[in-house]
Amino acid sequence: MQNMHILCIRVFIYATLLCLCNFVFYLCEFLVPLLYPNTPTLHIHLPTLHS
Repeated sequence: MQNMHILCIRVFIYATLLCLCNFVFYLCEFLVPLLYPNTPTLHIHLPTLHS
């Protein structure tokens, strides 16, 4: 029972980090071209980004 609790916490933390990473990638993709139109943007397309 204790192990299951720890596993759930780990999965929750992992999912939260994944969402944060996706959010940061979205921000970079949209804000960088708006703020700096002349700089080439690094388009990193992860499978989880546009699903």
